[in-house]
Amino acid sequence: MLLTGQSFCILNAIWGGAQVFQNRLWLFFWIALFLSTVEVGLEYRAHLRGWDSPVFGRAGLSDGDESGSAAQAARIYGPAPGFPFRSRIVGAEKDRETTRIWIASASYAQDEYQPPTKIFPVRLEEQLTDSGHSVQVLNASQAGWGVQANIDMLQDLAPIWSPDVAILYQGSADIGQLISAYLAAEEIQTVEDDERDLNDDATPARPNWTVRFVESTTVYSILKGYVSARIAKTRVLSDELPPEAFETLEKRVVAFIAAARAVGAVPVLSTFATSHHRKDLGNFPSSVTTMLFKYNLHLSLLGWVDTVEKFNRLMAEVAQEYDVLLIDVDAAFADAPQLFRDYIHFAPEGHDRVAVTLANGLQKAALVPLPRTGDWAE
Repeated sequence: MLLTGQSFCILNAIWGGAQVFQNRLWLFFWIALFLSTVEVGLEYRAHLRGWDSPVFGRAGLSDGDESGSAAQAARIYGPAPGFPFRSRIVGAEKDRETTRIWIASASYAQDEYQPPTKIFPVRLEEQLTDSGHSVQVLNASQAGWGVQANIDMLQDLAPIWSPDVAILYQGSADIGQLISAYLAAEEIQTVEDDERDLNDDATPARPNWTVRFVESTTVYSILKGYVSARIAKTRVLSDELPPEAFETLEKRVVAFIAAARAVGAVPVLSTFATSHHRKDLGNFPSSVTTMLFKYNLHLSLLGWVDTVEKFNRLMAEVAQEYDVLLIDVDAAFADAPQLFRDYIHFAPEGHDRVAVTLANGLQKAALVPLPRTGDWAE
């Protein structure tokens, strides 16, 4: 009987452990089901907004689904085979009366949140064409690119596409690189040692497919952003970048000017526009601060404002020193946060204002041909 009692106790313990394990499995199952349901919904939403999705595949319509205005836009605007620009598709050859404008930028100009008809490179071409100018705009922009990537694309493709004017609109992409180079504790190598390595971030060992899939999901991106923002707010953050960072930035901008002139294009610089400025400190929306701290754990909100101000002053100084036209886009957005969808990216009305500002600057500097019908509208 003693042996039987001991066996019963052992079996009962095993059964109890199995029950606990089963209950935990059900808990994990429901958590996984909830997250999966949320992820599918978020992925579908992102897919409809034009983002590639690990669940629904690449953004855009398939050939069988194209219809109406969406299909027409897909045929008129790139990128397309042989045309790597998100702007109206044109041939590589152009006539002598046409001025070809090259936009060197990042997600601000590429902006896949908007249809191509709404982004400022396309609207710039329309603004100038409606004023009687013969122009073509090539939107040579890509999300995540900094000035060096813009230079590389210009040098690679300008011999084929022959731009007459090259406009540089950059800002937070290079600021982010400089934050990593000068403030991130894990990156102590100076920019002077190997500037290209800092422009083209070092590529780590490729993670396995499960890690890649999880990191590609929208749920992961959202959670990472909120967690990073909360961590950043608990840290002691820097209120400024060191002077060396701006020396590096100046070298990049000067290199762009040289690259544009080397391929026969007139370089044009621009200030960088943001939704909020120094006067708004203390009243920045939480969505803006969350966005800023999503990938930045080192520069404070004041530091961002200070850096953008110095960035824009540097662009003005470089433009004056190297006899380059500067178009003050930021000044066109004073007290206009409604024209942005976040701190740095434009709403459709914001894209329109950038296009008008650039068009006016190019016209006043006589960098586009005179309209055939007479004077252009101021």
